[in-house]
Amino acid sequence: MVPAERQIQPGLYQHEKDQKLISEIMGHPMTEKVFQWLRDQNIDDIYTYVYRESCVRLSRENASDVIRALERACARLGCAEVPEIYLIHDYDRTIEICGIGRPFLLVSSFYLKTLKREGERMMAGILGAQAAAIRVGHHRGLLLIWALDAVLQQMSLPKAAVAALAGLLNDWKRCRMYTCDRAFLVLTGDYPLSIRSIFLNRLPRGILDGFRFGAPGDLYREQMERFTHADGLDSLVNIYNSATSDQSWLPLRYQELEKFYQTSGQIEARRADD
Repeated sequence: MVPAERQIQPGLYQHEKDQKLISEIMGHPMTEKVFQWLRDQNIDDIYTYVYRESCVRLSRENASDVIRALERACARLGCAEVPEIYLIHDYDRTIEICGIGRPFLLVSSFYLKTLKREGERMMAGILGAQAAAIRVGHHRGLLLIWALDAVLQQMSLPKAAVAALAGLLNDWKRCRMYTCDRAFLVLTGDYPLSIRSIFLNRLPRGILDGFRFGAPGDLYREQMERFTHADGLDSLVNIYNSATSDQSWLPLRYQELEKFYQTSGQIEARRADD
């Protein structure tokens, strides 16, 4: 057990925009109505049951390294409980948060192999970042996104109010990964690895190694500079790509994490003793 005074509090890693938007989303008058409808229909139970019955639950018996890494991160983050984690055989998925009453993690077997190949610290950082996201309520926002996408037609809700909530959710899901990236850095104290984690599973390992993220001569910085200082048509293309993406655009995640690293002070001092 990590003493309360040594636990990593959300204020150390939650991105300001994430904090603002998730607060507005949870306070929106339509949010509780959506959650109540889901409760009345037992949707959360059904949603959870489907995954739990179709996936393999990881445990100390079949994945002790994964469970210990997750337990350690949760202890450092002051999580009320350690989320269950299930393995799914799906090449297109990585790791995600599911459920609302008792959120759990779903990880692709292919992505887990990638994490293990990258090393213990990468795996611990990724798992810890997801636990941190649960700690600040991301599971609730993600379930709302799913509900508005999958079962909205079955709910009798005012269209204008739902559109306003959907707008908030759209803004939030493009910035929520800034919080996960920060949590990874705070948990590991490793800036180059934190940058690398952003691009993991998106680029071949050889290209990842060649970029030398976060080190002197970081080759991705050249692309970052082109994005930041683009003008004319290039600038319009960058703005369009960022605005039309339903996730945080990678150059922006890189930029946000760099700013956090430069202003957050003694990251290394926050690393827990092994």
